[in-house]
Amino acid sequence: MKKLLSILFLFCFFNLNASLIDEYILYFEQKLESVQNSERFNSILEQINQKYSPKQALATRFYIVRHGNSTANKYRYCAGQRDFYWENGEEHLINLTEEGIEQASIRAQHIRKEQKSEQWNFSSVFSSPSLRAQETAHILLRGVNQAYLPLNIDTLLSERNSGKYEGTKKDSAFLTAEKEAAERISKLETFLEKFVTKWDPQDAEEEPLIDIFRRMHTFFQQTIHTTQHAQKYILVVSHAISMKTLFMAECARKYNVDIEESHIENTNGSVLILDVFPDRVELVKVIGYKFRS
Repeated sequence: MKKLLSILFLFCFFNLNASLIDEYILYFEQKLESVQNSERFNSILEQINQKYSPKQALATRFYIVRHGNSTANKYRYCAGQRDFYWENGEEHLINLTEEGIEQASIRAQHIRKEQKSEQWNFSSVFSSPSLRAQETAHILLRGVNQAYLPLNIDTLLSERNSGKYEGTKKDSAFLTAEKEAAERISKLETFLEKFVTKWDPQDAEEEPLIDIFRRMHTFFQQTIHTTQHAQKYILVVSHAISMKTLFMAECARKYNVDIEESHIENTNGSVLILDVFPDRVELVKVIGYKFRS
């Protein structure tokens, strides 16, 4: 009987997650308003943040925080899913810089203030496997006086696999390739086309944005269907591109706008707050996001 119930649960879970993704794709297939300046971008942020309110009873609230500034950020390397980069034949660990530690500490103070005001605590914390994300999670937990919580590591929260660019220097050749890819993708007509197109279509390892979006949603659904996490407050530490896919998708679905990944700057320590219900996701607050020309 237990085995049958488990099979039924998995069947319902995967079908529910698939139906939610299908709903998004209906929006993605349309030609949406293209956001091309900071004024329009900021007006959308304002609309999102106006909706912020205490968590509804049936929602599981996810505080998704980008890790603090890392050595890869400081020295201009494409970290991707790696914990090291190579320079002059030597391996260098990708961990938080002093600036990154301070960013995480300041973010923890802001979260703690909100916790006291609304009287809640995190029930659990998740991080990507990357060292920079784990370090950020531990700083956040200490800062909100919840260092006793065990840190759950989940590969679904990983940064984008950047394929051949993993661990490489963001030199002139990298920046040229980035610019050319952004220009090529920008010419595509629909949000969906842009969401599925890689920088390098020939790179088998590189993840398209839609695959990252799918795994982030899989994480949400797995989490809210676990009794210990459902309808509670969850702290998540993830990465720039992973968080961008969520932001882009919610803006497309709720506001009928196409914000290209290359036009989004989400700073280290930036935040997305999402309320996840069994049948929908609501983006309720955005912190640290800017329009990039």
